[in-house]
Amino acid sequence: MQLLNFGEAVAIGQRSSEKLFRILDMYDVADVLPDFEMLFTDESGESVCNEVKGILSRLGEAAIGTFVEFENAVKGENSRRPLRGGEIHLDVYDDDMMLDGAKPEKDMFRY
Repeated sequence: MQLLNFGEAVAIGQRSSEKLFRILDMYDVADVLPDFEMLFTDESGESVCNEVKGILSRLGEAAIGTFVEFENAVKGENSRRPLRGGEIHLDVYDDDMMLDGAKPEKDMFRY
């Protein structure tokens, strides 16, 4: 049950873009959910499985919310100061990397 408490704490914790990949790593537990359900087949096990599904749902919501907050922060960045040597601003690079990398997977958070 401590593992479930940890997942719950991560899901309800303060959102920050630095934590996004940690949330996504925890969400990967969804891949083993069928095995988990086979392991706990009795009535009390069903309760545990329902709790896991709830935590996965909240982790998905936390990931989407964190991603949206990051996207809004990047869009709100209005630093127009040119960088030396034609460099790409770090915010633009992060935005492109995260937005392009997560678009195909965004719907996977619907549990």
